[in-house]
Amino acid sequence: MIAKDIMSTKSYILHEDDDIYQAAEFMKEAKIRNLPVTNKDNQLVGIVTLREIVDYLVRKSKGNITHALGKKEDEHILRNIMIREVMAFEASMPLKLLIEVMIDNKFGMIPIVDKQRKLLGVVSEHEIMKKLYEFVPFPKEMMVRKITEEDLSS
Repeated sequence: MIAKDIMSTKSYILHEDDDIYQAAEFMKEAKIRNLPVTNKDNQLVGIVTLREIVDYLVRKSKGNITHALGKKEDEHILRNIMIREVMAFEASMPLKLLIEVMIDNKFGMIPIVDKQRKLLGVVSEHEIMKKLYEFVPFPKEMMVRKITEEDLSS
């Protein structure tokens, strides 16, 4: 099995000029912890995680805002906080190797790109768990029901 077999091509993508606050709100609503960041040519230029956004907000609250190049920041855009050194793989990457890289580096997501670094999709923990679920039998009697407030008050 290779990355192409499970990658999501419907991934949400952020642009390097997107507003940090709008990206944070989007990630919150979509319940996503990390996303690829592309340039105008759809080439992967970085990733942004909730960690970078929280770090930015903490620094801003303390009045200590500088971007990655060490200059005072005048724009609240992703380019100023994104991780630029991103490990990405081609769609032909064996899934076992990709999972090893994710585990070894504690990555929640790996971008999948072509030879020109154009973003094709992502493999995230979610896609891996969905694939694993297909192979692991799960008896219905083991299903756990949702706990309600009524359960807690009785």
